[in-house]
Amino acid sequence: MATPVEVVEAFFADFNQGTEGMYDAIRAYFTPQAVWDNVGLATTTGVEEAVALVSQFHEEMKIASVVVEMLAIAADGNKVFTERIDRLYDDAGAELSAPLVVGVLVIEEGKISEWRDYFDPRAAAELTEGA
Repeated sequence: MATPVEVVEAFFADFNQGTEGMYDAIRAYFTPQAVWDNVGLATTTGVEEAVALVSQFHEEMKIASVVVEMLAIAADGNKVFTERIDRLYDDAGAELSAPLVVGVLVIEEGKISEWRDYFDPRAAAELTEGA
C-alpha cells in the first residue's frame, strides 16, 4: 500500500489535470464521508459535495484548472502536511491567482478522509468580485 505522502502526491498529480481531473481525483481519492475544509471559504462532506464545490469554483470564480506546485511535504503518521502554490487558471489558460496554501490531509486506508487548506481568503474574495 502507498504511504500517506505517496497518496497525496498522486492525488495532486491527478488534480492538476483540469476541471475533469479535479472531479476524477476527488472521486478516486476521497473516502465517502471525506471532509474538505477550505478554511474561511467553504467546507464539504462527501465526494459529491466536493465535486459540486469544484463546479462552483468554475462557475463563480472562473477557475478551470489548478496547477499545484509542491514546496514542501511531510508526514506525521497518517497526516500529511503540505506547503504549496496553487496556480489557478481560467478556461483561456490565463492565471487568475497563485496563492500560497498550507494544507493538512488525513489518509485512511489509502484514501483522503480529511483535507484542510489554510490560505488568505482575500484572494478568493477577489476572484469572486472579478467574476
